[in-house]
Amino acid sequence: MGSGGSRINSTITSKKFKNEKKLFSNRSVTYPTDLATLKSSQHETLHKKTLPRIQTEQIISNGGHQSLPRKVKPVKTPSKDVEWSISELYNVLVAETWEAEPQLHSEEYLMLVDCRSPEEYKHSHIVTAVHSSNLQTDSDNMTLTSQPSFHHMIVLYGNNRKKVAELVRDQNNFTVNMIYEDFYSKFPFLCTNNLINNQFQRKKLTKTWPSEVIPLKLYQGTAKHALNETVIKNLGITHIVNITSVHPNAFPDNIKYLRIQLDDVASSDLLSWLPKTTAFIESAIGKGFSQGDTKDKTNNKVLVHCNMGRSRSSTIVLGYLMRCLCWSLQDACDWLKECRQTVKPNDGFLNQLMLYEVEVFGKQLSDFNKLPL
Repeated sequence: MGSGGSRINSTITSKKFKNEKKLFSNRSVTYPTDLATLKSSQHETLHKKTLPRIQTEQIISNGGHQSLPRKVKPVKTPSKDVEWSISELYNVLVAETWEAEPQLHSEEYLMLVDCRSPEEYKHSHIVTAVHSSNLQTDSDNMTLTSQPSFHHMIVLYGNNRKKVAELVRDQNNFTVNMIYEDFYSKFPFLCTNNLINNQFQRKKLTKTWPSEVIPLKLYQGTAKHALNETVIKNLGITHIVNITSVHPNAFPDNIKYLRIQLDDVASSDLLSWLPKTTAFIESAIGKGFSQGDTKDKTNNKVLVHCNMGRSRSSTIVLGYLMRCLCWSLQDACDWLKECRQTVKPNDGFLNQLMLYEVEVFGKQLSDFNKLPL
């Protein structure tokens, strides 16, 4: 099929990946040999993860005193909700490297394919997307007419899920995502009518945004995000947890703040702050995924940030996930790592979270050496 074709041949297969490529310049990962295997890899897929339902014991605080443990059921996470697919793609688009540069600056990071009509694509499309008519195929590989033919991820979207799925029927090389209007309704600021013809245009159109931990409710990011009025307005942030000693609360007239002036060192005591930070977040958005919480009906959105969005902010978010969603530290870490690849609490904070797990559940559920951070 030539570059002007309107369909993608069902015999498309990907070129082989080179082993030991680096996604982040200072963290090496081994890539699978092809995109079919890559799709099931935890490193780079738009992966729907349903965390295990565990029966745990939670210690409930009562006036500063701990009551007897009681059995609680962990809050379930959505597994097939379309909104979660949107959140996954959002996090892929806004991800950053360990050097705090947008992942989208690399052409190899993602191939995003728009399967709607050419007219719809020209009017508006997700940033960096190419139109399906710009793909040319042969029996061995898929290539873009003007770019390299291998990418870490390939995602297709359109205006009809069934139609998009038909384009790659019997193929495992692609992630078929949501319809365009669903994504645009949540994140219009990541859509554009501008085309990318060179690296300068790519860098101009792409930047990092806070990662979405709970869809449309809880975000984790950097001090730059928290100081950027465009970021705050576009995401609709209403509450901010600021865990820095040097960055001020930038918008006190419009945003409700909780500020903790602690440095990112192992000796800093974040453990004693976790009840207060968790209560602050819960007062704004409730218990996350819980459908029975009346606060789910509010439009509040919380941003938790430190300087780089890696250590202190991760500790606060993990504490919230453990207490309010009743997830073990291991499960909370697994989830957060999928949402934001660059999370990395220092060892002192991880040890404090291990203590917090015992406080929340009455026993140790996680192995420090198996935490994915």
